[in-house]
Amino acid sequence: MKGDWEEAEKLLSEYRNWSRLKNLRLFQGKYGEVVEIYESRIQAAKDSQNIRSEASWHQQLASIVLRAGMIQKALNEANKALALARQVDLFQTRVLRDSLFTLGLIQCRMKEWQDVEKTASELRSLVENDKQQHSVYVNDFLAGLIAYERQNYKDALGYFNKALSLQWNAPGTYRADLVEYLAKTYERMGETDKAREEYEKIPNLTTGRLSYGDIYVKSFYNLGRINEQQGNSAKAIKHYEKFLTLWKDADPGIAEVEDARKRLNELRK
Repeated sequence: MKGDWEEAEKLLSEYRNWSRLKNLRLFQGKYGEVVEIYESRIQAAKDSQNIRSEASWHQQLASIVLRAGMIQKALNEANKALALARQVDLFQTRVLRDSLFTLGLIQCRMKEWQDVEKTASELRSLVENDKQQHSVYVNDFLAGLIAYERQNYKDALGYFNKALSLQWNAPGTYRADLVEYLAKTYERMGETDKAREEYEKIPNLTTGRLSYGDIYVKSFYNLGRINEQQGNSAKAIKHYEKFLTLWKDADPGIAEVEDARKRLNELRK
């Protein structure tokens, strides 16, 4: 019994160390290192024949590399996650749910409408039978993403706000990517004040931003853009400077970093 507890403590410590490192690298904009970390976890899951963990690592990696703009890799990882998730006991729905949601997000980005509608339908059926009622919000999140990518911004706004109301009671726990899409929707609708208000919420999230360090940092870039559009150069400079300081060691070639440098130079003239 003592040996079992010691092994469990060891595994828990390793997971915490890995998770902290992954979160730190996301916060630093080091997507390349995050990919390496996840690939090591995937290999470890394969070696131990832990299908559920392997599916989960593929799904999480798909979500992250999509945010980094690696769409084809994201699609490959999401398809691997879904294939593995279908082998897992369906009473453990979380990994299958997350895999379907991530695949749907990628299909939205690729504008594969027939595929995403099929994925959304399967996700709805799965979630409706899930005893964890808070998971229902992913249906509205995906519906909002479909509306957003189809430029139906009013509908997207309704779905995103409903997803937020269903997710958790405490605003600090809202998913950072959901809040970001709400801000993006307001921005596309030309409501820059509301967009700014939503972007300002992201740095104040608590558990909601733990796994979204990159979205946290990008919120300062987005706040810089919004303030620049509104003619508040002083605040724009402040936000761009913070963004560039946080991502001073980020992977080369990140579009937001290059754009922020250009904008900041123009504002300082």
